[in-house]
Amino acid sequence: MPQDAEFAGALWSVYFHSTFRIGFARHLISKDFAPRPLPEALQVLMDAKDEHSPVRLRKAVARLVASGWAREKRVAELTGNRELAGKVHQSLFEIADRLHMDRRLLTDEDFAAAGQALSSAPLTGLACNPTPLSCVACLDGLTLRTTLQASVRVDRPLADLEALLDPHCWDACAGSIYNDTYRTIQQNNDWIEDPNPPTCGVGWNGHLIEDVVIGFASFDNRLEIRFWRSPGGGTIRWSFALRDNRDTRLGGASQPGLLTRDNGHLQATQEVGGATTLIQTLKTVAFDNETLSLMAPALLCLWTDNVSEVIPCC
Repeated sequence: MPQDAEFAGALWSVYFHSTFRIGFARHLISKDFAPRPLPEALQVLMDAKDEHSPVRLRKAVARLVASGWAREKRVAELTGNRELAGKVHQSLFEIADRLHMDRRLLTDEDFAAAGQALSSAPLTGLACNPTPLSCVACLDGLTLRTTLQASVRVDRPLADLEALLDPHCWDACAGSIYNDTYRTIQQNNDWIEDPNPPTCGVGWNGHLIEDVVIGFASFDNRLEIRFWRSPGGGTIRWSFALRDNRDTRLGGASQPGLLTRDNGHLQATQEVGGATTLIQTLKTVAFDNETLSLMAPALLCLWTDNVSEVIPCC
């Protein structure tokens, strides 16, 4: 998956516009967080052809349809911009035709049901086809913490995913999302890269350094990790808890400590028959920054979709 500034900005635009109400006043947020126009973003995603392109485009259509962006008249009324509404409508139908989707779903009155149906629409010719089942991110208005619950079904047996799901190996597979991931150990009051890390997929406890890119932001964190497999081999689970946000980068600005909470777990379970695996994620984050806190629901769904799109298909 390409991960240059233009592409990252296009992904952020889709998730921003599908998370916040159509017509949301973009001038209320700083330029560091503002998304690019949605028609431009969709064109960038259509032009970025790689092995993950069909899955990525399916998610974009499903999210935007579920939030009402395919209804041209409604979008024009809410935004006051008929030209914008027409361009988005045209792009969504162009993508749907490319993926052989049912056009009728794009204008279904039940936005949520149509989006759910589109998110699991069959795609042909893919060696790996993750199917998103849900992604719900809720912002607590009192604490400004956001909790994500997400699940995805992967058409691969759990045994094929053991090494891929080990977080200290993610940068080798998902360099488009993770600039770096490695197990770290303490030496002389400093944290260094473990010179003898465990084999990918083997259970371990310890600390992980991750440098992760999500939309317009990137985070350099130290996490406490517990990675294990069930004795029967039917479940893989890793829990994580933030110990230190070493840096947060927003455009040209850089400041440590903005991410104050990042904890949860990821669990993969082999389903009946053994040919598919259900991956479930629970994650809670908090920021020492009000705008980042408000953007967190969109950022978390963008992160989990990116990870579920790439990691299981490596």
